[in-house]
Amino acid sequence: MLVDINLLQNKERKNKAFLLLLGFLIVLVGATVFGTFYVTSQIKEDITQTESQIEKVQAERLELQELLQTAGISDFQKLEKTVSELKKYPINSDGLIRSTSKLLPENGYFQSFQYSGDQLVLEVFVQDDMDAAYYLNHLAQQQWINAVKLLTVSTNNQQQQQEEQASPYIAQYDIMINKELLRGDKEVEVQ
Repeated sequence: MLVDINLLQNKERKNKAFLLLLGFLIVLVGATVFGTFYVTSQIKEDITQTESQIEKVQAERLELQELLQTAGISDFQKLEKTVSELKKYPINSDGLIRSTSKLLPENGYFQSFQYSGDQLVLEVFVQDDMDAAYYLNHLAQQQWINAVKLLTVSTNNQQQQQEEQASPYIAQYDIMINKELLRGDKEVEVQ
């Protein structure tokens, strides 16, 4: 009887499933690490871009605030200067307008009223050229007027086309006023 004794161990079969699972886990961990690294780098890049945009916006905001402050101060100073000048030379412009309109002929009315310094330029619609002379005469008699000139009397072309309108003439007057008589809140007397 022969007995076979094998002192060598039998080779165990390697478990391929275990190796596949181990390989899959290694790939999964690697992909997770790579994905995490990629996402964090993207977040850091976004944060950097956002911070740079915030810095730009803050710099622009500061520039605009400085501009507004300097512009606001200069505008305020201009307004304050204008108000102080107007307080020094208060002329009752409402009374001036009323006084000049009281002297108008019956069918006359203003087209424009320009006041600057001590000069007043009026454009008046009148019925005929005699009304323009009548208004000039009444203006010349006023104490608050230093000098008055009738610059032009012309026909109103638009009015000629529409004969229903009552004022075919435009008279332009240049009036030099006496500021001393117009200062204050008193209304100018019409003679």
